[in-house]
Amino acid sequence: MVTVAALRGKVRDSLRTRDYEAVLGLAGSERNLARAVTSLLYEREELIRWRAVTMVGKLAEAEPEMARPLIGRFIWWMNDESGGIGWSSAPALAEIGRTAPSMIRENVRVVIHYRAERILFPGVLWAIGRLTGTYRRETEEAIPDLLGFLADDDGALRGLAAWALGEIGNPRAIDGLKGLLQDGHPVSIYQGESLAAKEAGAVAAEAIEKMTAR
Repeated sequence: MVTVAALRGKVRDSLRTRDYEAVLGLAGSERNLARAVTSLLYEREELIRWRAVTMVGKLAEAEPEMARPLIGRFIWWMNDESGGIGWSSAPALAEIGRTAPSMIRENVRVVIHYRAERILFPGVLWAIGRLTGTYRRETEEAIPDLLGFLADDDGALRGLAAWALGEIGNPRAIDGLKGLLQDGHPVSIYQGESLAAKEAGAVAAEAIEKMTAR
């Protein structure tokens, strides 16, 4: 068993090359693996942070007993008492919700309807979009709030709300999305285990295209 710092370095290197299987291979010998993975949710490099989110989901699927205790920690990190350190908690919970849906069944609405700390909103909006595949009915409850975010002063939130609406795919959002088509504000969206730099208007156009193609 290696030190947590050394283990963190191993996991970071594997995430950089998307070698998730190598990380999972450490589960049998490294009891601190979950700790190392969650510590990378606060890594300085943005892409590594997001791939750590992906890794949390894969850990939940392959090693549920190792991942289960993380759920309560992520929920607590989203609370005011945690000191606002939980910006990555909603995305991590969403990945668990995709790969091991039953593990967050009791808490899924906590994520979807979270509106307390503005600093956590980007992660929450992304989480809503990700959860629609396994919790469609619950994510559709967020459509009115998502439509409200299309008029937010923060362009990144406008773009993420448009993306989440596109993932949900309910056509009643089309009129609201049309008002965003000329929005040139940049937004970064984690998709396909990579970061995509887009404009909010382009995200809205993609969302509309998804809805009209169904």
